[in-house]
Amino acid sequence: MSLAATGCAITSVQTSGVTTVGDIPVADPPAPYTEPPQLLQISPRESTAGSTVRVEGYRLGVDRSPRPEVLFVRKGVVVRGSYGNSGYSLKDLSHEPQLMAVQLSDDLSSGEWELIIDRAGQRSNPLSLQVGDPTAPRLDVLEPAFVNPGSGVSIRGAYFPASHLIEVTYANGQTTRGAASTWGDVVGFATPSDAPDGEATVRVHSRTAGMDMVSNALTFQVTRLPLPLTILPHLMRSVRAGQWTYLEVHSSGPLYWSERTEVEFRQGRRVAIAATVRPDSAHIQVPRALVSGVATLRARTWRSGEVSKWSDSGTYAVTPTAVSVAIDTISVDRSGGIQKQVNLAEGSELSSRFRVLRGDDLTFHGMLPVREPRSLRVTLSAARRSHRLTPEAIDDYSFRVRVPADLEPGLWSIVLSARGMPSVTLPVPMQLTE
Repeated sequence: MSLAATGCAITSVQTSGVTTVGDIPVADPPAPYTEPPQLLQISPRESTAGSTVRVEGYRLGVDRSPRPEVLFVRKGVVVRGSYGNSGYSLKDLSHEPQLMAVQLSDDLSSGEWELIIDRAGQRSNPLSLQVGDPTAPRLDVLEPAFVNPGSGVSIRGAYFPASHLIEVTYANGQTTRGAASTWGDVVGFATPSDAPDGEATVRVHSRTAGMDMVSNALTFQVTRLPLPLTILPHLMRSVRAGQWTYLEVHSSGPLYWSERTEVEFRQGRRVAIAATVRPDSAHIQVPRALVSGVATLRARTWRSGEVSKWSDSGTYAVTPTAVSVAIDTISVDRSGGIQKQVNLAEGSELSSRFRVLRGDDLTFHGMLPVREPRSLRVTLSAARRSHRLTPEAIDDYSFRVRVPADLEPGLWSIVLSARGMPSVTLPVPMQLTE
């Protein structure tokens, strides 16, 4: 399930207290907060003891230790809660929203409570939460309504406990049950790769206050026909015509079954259809026929000679000038293990430098406005000296270079460039030590 469904752009996820970016531990300790936590909203605002709610706010402290405390307060009574999943943006740890999936204690009585986050002695503003009698999970909205086998499904609703089972019955009578985590008001699951075509029914089972409960049922359709790819053009990185960008999608399921993925770009009478670099890829070139300004985009997929409907359209901005590479992270790999990760995301708290040894592998991840990473030029530069490195492609977003064995010790700037694209010097230099 994509975190985009929560309404926040999250670049790091924390589960069971382990903070990662992708699967990589974050090496740099975060800078201390100077302001207390600030709560923005709880969803849903009505819940039950033992259930989970999604809390959104600033500086909640989910990115560091010790873990923040969850407090429920009512008429002088304080009850401690807990949280499971959490997420935050690396771009600005102080002023970008953070998320917590907060579990309500079984000890909460019915009535109105105030939820407060205590981060190392600094307390947030309170938000009110109405706690009711134990009740079964409530399923409100299921998306998408049509899925290919192996695709993900998300459900919005309420009264989801931290531990629950999702039961799905397929058209052939096959029933699957699986444990799932929750973001408070959202749960998700993946359909099996061999799921039969036809209508499927989903329910959520929970055990609350010692009672077994079952939610209402929702249905969806499983199909092997090609499905439209729901894209979010306003979230895509803007580039000049002829450069490459990445589709932002609501669900990547249709990509996995696609044999050809097409996007229509429309500007007035200008209409161009482009295919992604591979059927299952989100990497696509903005057609050269377009000009600077707003374009309307929609997408479709092909399978076994059949084509899906076009998706709903959205607007995308084509830039007047070429954009450069935008690197979010660099990981330093040594002897097959990751030694450090350097965060370069715009607005993030940057290190002054990062240290490497000869022979280390540097893995760069970010937005690459070129078809293939190998077309990039990677140059190490220092005081009238330079070394040109050849990048090795990892995927559409990542490439790797090796620190040369004959590189002189010192502070080296990293410059990335390509034909027809402005060069960029990364904001954190590399320090080579003996």
